Amino acid sequence: MSVKTYDSKTESAVFRHRFREDTELSGNMKLKLWVSTSKGSDMDLIVSVEKLDEDGNPVNFYAKMGYRKGPVSLGWLRVSQRALDDDESTPWQPVLSHEKPAPLEPNDVVPVEIEILPSSTWFRAGESIQVRIQGKDVFEHSSLGHGYPVNEGQHSIHSGGVYDSHILLPVIPR
Repeated sequence: MSVKTYDSKTESAVFRHRFREDTELSGNMKLKLWVSTSKGSDMDLIVSVEKLDEDGNPVNFYAKMGYRKGPVSLGWLRVSQRALDDDESTPWQPVLSHEKPAPLEPNDVVPVEIEILPSSTWFRAGESIQVRIQGKDVFEHSSLGHGYPVNEGQHSIHSGGVYDSHILLPVIPR
């Protein structure tokens, strides 16, 4: 088991994969995480999926709104609203019910599923996909923000063993 911890207001957790061969990703992505907070009763999780060139430099895309340069795609979740609508959710697209708010207790580990908006991106061999998880908006100081963050203390992402944290990527066969 491993735990990656970050300050919920100023830091992020980053996971990176370098492609060994040319790869096309097209469609919805889903991130499943096991998370906890050291303080407070809720968490905001803002996820960005980023493309890096062979040298590890960001490759920017025009965002869906605001025409700002941004990541490949985004996802977000307020953890107390993590309950899924089982009838509407699919393995690739979790749909939140918004009917059963579930506040957290500090240090309790809970599973969450985060929809990442659909995109289509070509990665050449040697380029990387990077997943960044943080408690603040990717587009700070813009009208795209989620506002009213609830974050306090340290956020932790748990993986390995019973904690099957992972991302589903829509790889298009060659």
